[in-house]
Amino acid sequence: MERIVIGSSRIRWLIQLLGALAFVATGVFLLVQGSSRLVAWGCILFFGGCALVFAMQLVDRRPRIVIDDNGVLDRTLKVGIINWEDIRSAFLKRSAGQPFICLDLVDPGKYTGRLSPLVRGMVQLNHKLGFTDLSLNLGGTEVNPDQVLELMNKEIASRLRPEQFR
Repeated sequence: MERIVIGSSRIRWLIQLLGALAFVATGVFLLVQGSSRLVAWGCILFFGGCALVFAMQLVDRRPRIVIDDNGVLDRTLKVGIINWEDIRSAFLKRSAGQPFICLDLVDPGKYTGRLSPLVRGMVQLNHKLGFTDLSLNLGGTEVNPDQVLELMNKEIASRLRPEQFR
């Protein structure tokens, strides 16, 4: 299988950084004008923190998702590599305009057991929205989700074993 490396969109992080800095500047302006100090400092601290996170994401060159012969690695899921043998199927779902590739796993507990209790609770919320236990968030990337899904489904089909049809 051809290795697919998906990174975050630098433009997205730059736009968010500029937006956060604009709100920090607004907070400074409010502070200088003598407006509500609480609102001013709230803007400065909250959006200043956001700006730091966005700046770190902007310079982070690590891939977000890697799909290769070993399986699927999504750094944001924090479960390690999801082996192809553990994936029954995959389908595309959108939520608020953001594309997700939902993974139907043979034994989801093998991977969700690695998650923190808080994240496991979020997995339960995802079920209520129609997602699977683990889904690849392709929002904020510059890839075509339909093409990624097609490549993944070809790889899944090439590795299917008869016992996976049960």
